[in-house]
Amino acid sequence: MDVHNISNNNARENDTAFPELREIFYQTNKPGFNIEGFYPDFWWANSPQGGMSQDEYALFIAYGCVLNGGFPGYVWGDAYWGGTHYKTGDPHINGFNRWSAAKMKLLASFILDEGYDYRTLKPASATHLVDNYDEFVALAISEDLQTILGIVPVVTMDRDIIIKDLPIAQKYQLAWWDIENGGWQGQAEVTSNGSGKITLPETPNKKQSWAFSLTVAE
Repeated sequence: MDVHNISNNNARENDTAFPELREIFYQTNKPGFNIEGFYPDFWWANSPQGGMSQDEYALFIAYGCVLNGGFPGYVWGDAYWGGTHYKTGDPHINGFNRWSAAKMKLLASFILDEGYDYRTLKPASATHLVDNYDEFVALAISEDLQTILGIVPVVTMDRDIIIKDLPIAQKYQLAWWDIENGGWQGQAEVTSNGSGKITLPETPNKKQSWAFSLTVAE
């Protein structure tokens, strides 16, 4: 399988990486690969956007890359490469214990959850959000509009997240995915309005970012 790598230039910030991954997906129907995305604490190369912490932004970039049609690549531990940042002889393996690195595995659990089939999803950040706030909200949706996955970062907690172009009066089961600890919370039924839009309710905790799923209610 061919994979297109966007790496380095334009790959470290959401407002450039996400559109580029979507373009690759739409043109080739194949995933892109942000193999060198955001590196926490790699202070001279990049910095978190939107007021997020190093940990928060790294997680957001990883989830956002997948939802925009690509692979997230690696994001942790690069500050140890070649001793560019830590010059104290700290072993490289310690990079795996910094910047909440263990939380990355929860991304796979979210995407591969048995409650839906990720293979039916296509990037929808640019097509099914009334406003993605300069790429600070990421969304993927199935062609039949039965399944929607997304992420709402901590910096958008006080903004309306509105999903559009859905079937009118369609009932969905909403669940929030805890990207900090794993697991689903705050399940509720939501219904699209007469314009085919859903405004997401508040997340379970405004002090952190949350992923979510919307699946057609049985």
